[in-house]
Amino acid sequence: MQHHQILFATDFSGRDRAVFQSACQLALQWRAKLLVMHVEDSRSPAMSESRRIDTQAEFKHFVPEDVSIDYDHILKTGDAADEVLNFVEATQVDLIVLGTHGRRGMDRVFAGSVAEKIVRKANCAVMTLRESEGEVRQGEMKRILVPVDFSVFGYAALDFASKIAISINAQISIVYVDDSDTSVSHQFPQRHSEWSDHQKDLGDQLKKFKPVSDKIEVTHKLFNGDPAREICGYANENECDLIVLGTHGRTGLRRALVGSVAEQVIRHAKCPVITVKPSNKRSSTLV
Repeated sequence: MQHHQILFATDFSGRDRAVFQSACQLALQWRAKLLVMHVEDSRSPAMSESRRIDTQAEFKHFVPEDVSIDYDHILKTGDAADEVLNFVEATQVDLIVLGTHGRRGMDRVFAGSVAEKIVRKANCAVMTLRESEGEVRQGEMKRILVPVDFSVFGYAALDFASKIAISINAQISIVYVDDSDTSVSHQFPQRHSEWSDHQKDLGDQLKKFKPVSDKIEVTHKLFNGDPAREICGYANENECDLIVLGTHGRTGLRRALVGSVAEQVIRHAKCPVITVKPSNKRSSTLV
């Protein structure tokens, strides 16, 4: 079994403590090393030795002394997104953890933010969490939601979620949301049978999505409606601890992510959201 590494990028804001707790919990369950990274803005004056000492003090203040995981501090200077991406490109990192909030107002505007750039370009999975400290559920992660769209992106998400579920003994709910016009079968009764057949076909396709291990408890759910709204609603109602979403690769993700289901889920879900691309470099080496 390979040693997992989770990179947690922080600006030391108070709300980042909730994200840190989620990162620690996953690192503990996943038996991973946590890399706590802070990037000083390159637009600020050059970092002096005294400022470096101040930053190290912030690290020590931010990370409790009794934290029960293996971790390291990493300090960089430059553009936050670029430094995170460069570090991950050169290092074996399985997962980046980010808070979609902080100095740039990322909780309100995801598109164009540091988080959006990292989600779009990272060559590993990225976990984002937007909620404030008081709203984050504490405790072990036990319920993972995997929305699929019957494409390679859904399989990538399910593969990654399966490997986490095996390590932390979690159950998986696999969900497909059909955004077809549900009013058709009601407006035209003669098409009700056709609609029923369509729903049965979708259900059959959905059941073909299975975790990588038969030891994982799994359920399949088919819904109709707006995909992002249904995904977030199901996650909230069933107290899911994690959502794992497949997204497009580097070339098309800027167009595909902004305004997409992935972006909407990242912005509105009350639990952490992991985005996975089929091209992620360590997607096949997590067990």
